Amino acid sequence: MIRGAVLRLLICLTLGTGWLVAATPARADDPAGTVAVAMNLAEDGTLHITETITPAKDHVLQRRLLLDTAVEGNRVQHFEVDQVATTGAAQAISDGNALTAVAHGPATISYTVRGAVTDIGDRQQVLWPVASGWDSGLRNVTASFVSPSTKPSSPECSVGAPGFQIRCTSAQVDHTGVIRLQQNELSPDSVVVFSVMLPAGTVPASATFTTIPGAPGPFALTGSSITALTALGGTAIALAGWVITARRRDARAAEMAIALADPLVHDDKGARFAAPDGVLPGQVGTVVDLRVDAVDLTATIVDLAVRGYLWIAETDGPGAQLDWQISRRAPMDGLLTTYETQLVNILLPQGTETVFVSSFHTPGSRLDLGGMSDTMYADAQRNRWFRRSPEHLGPLTHYGIGALLGGLVITAALALSVGSAMIGVAVCGAGAVFALAGMLLPVRTARGRLLVAHVAALRRYLGELNMEDLEPTDREIILTRAAPYAVVLGQLDAWLKAMETLDTAADGSPGIDWYETTSEELNKTAANITANLPTFLTILDGVLARGAHLQNLPQN
Repeated sequence: MIRGAVLRLLICLTLGTGWLVAATPARADDPAGTVAVAMNLAEDGTLHITETITPAKDHVLQRRLLLDTAVEGNRVQHFEVDQVATTGAAQAISDGNALTAVAHGPATISYTVRGAVTDIGDRQQVLWPVASGWDSGLRNVTASFVSPSTKPSSPECSVGAPGFQIRCTSAQVDHTGVIRLQQNELSPDSVVVFSVMLPAGTVPASATFTTIPGAPGPFALTGSSITALTALGGTAIALAGWVITARRRDARAAEMAIALADPLVHDDKGARFAAPDGVLPGQVGTVVDLRVDAVDLTATIVDLAVRGYLWIAETDGPGAQLDWQISRRAPMDGLLTTYETQLVNILLPQGTETVFVSSFHTPGSRLDLGGMSDTMYADAQRNRWFRRSPEHLGPLTHYGIGALLGGLVITAALALSVGSAMIGVAVCGAGAVFALAGMLLPVRTARGRLLVAHVAALRRYLGELNMEDLEPTDREIILTRAAPYAVVLGQLDAWLKAMETLDTAADGSPGIDWYETTSEELNKTAANITANLPTFLTILDGVLARGAHLQNLPQN
């Protein structure tokens, strides 16, 4: 009895389940019909298509086929459809953008396609979305393709968008050259694309394409990056103009037309010599030729002697050879520049009162003047004649390099985050422009160029010096004060010529107090006082040049 009750229960459950399954309505995406597509490529390159549509019973198939189809290579292929005709329970229309069709029952739709054929190298490609835009799933799609060529190759049928495609159920060429395709169980809104290769020149190619703009990359030209690049361009142009103008002016500094400043200053105490802008002899050469030469240091030593800090005297050296001793005179004070103090301490170290020039020729006695250049360049910068050292990069270049490195960091950060990395590129460009401008800008400032013009005028003055224009009592002090400038400016010959007519006793004391000769004559003339001075200057030039590896310039 129990066994019979169980059997009756199973029969009831089976019948109930069958009834529920039969009563459940079909889903919208269940296969709702079939489509057969016949494609015929004509001699003129048009593709004639006939679609045979068979909807499921009591079901309507609708289709909207867009005539712009995405293809490989980030492109869109454009098709034109016309000559649309229907038979049976269907309506179809092409509005230039899409082909729209509605089938209420079995029907056929025929139309002509232009733009399906493309020349690719030595072959032609025919491409058409055979099944696309259906609003319901299809049980199967079949298609056939014929063309003027009996040797089609590489037929492909794929489902999905470019880059995410899968192959159709089947695609093959029969022995007559007809290609046949099939895709089973196509889901709604799927895209089935057919393509085949034909020999070149089979039909005229008429396909047109548009490139799909990709997503903007990190280096895309956005509004902010364009603004930054525009600012970079303006900055580069402004700096280029500044550099070019400054270099032209610097090259012509010695030719600058200026009012000649009289180096003789007259007051109630008489006349005295005053260099333009207070420039010292050692500074003159450095500013004019942008380097520290041996003659600049020689002129500095002579200048220190003229100003009373050193004393130069001729003496008899070993083997009765002419020698010179350089001695401390007045103690160094705050009126000396840094480079003058450094030079005196190198020449006469602490505790040394006198040194003989011949002692610098003995082995191991070379002066260590390697740091003099940097000190004198720094002095020129303090006086605002130089914007930087000729041997080093200036602040503008350092700032530019810093901006360049910072721009690289900004570029990397923007490229890996929000984009607009061209802003960082613009910062890099600005840094490079500033660094290059700093290297190309002249070392001399506008004040330095003006000093070069005044020094050129002073050089002409010393070369044309006329003793008759000076008061007899002023001649010695003016000529002695001008001596170091004559040395550094190459006007020593003109200075010596002027000294030949000088009466050193006109001021009441024969001789000159900063240079002592070996002559025992009580009434020393300027001629015998300065007879050995050129030799002293030449030897001192050589000593200083060896000490600092400097260029030894001729005294003429």
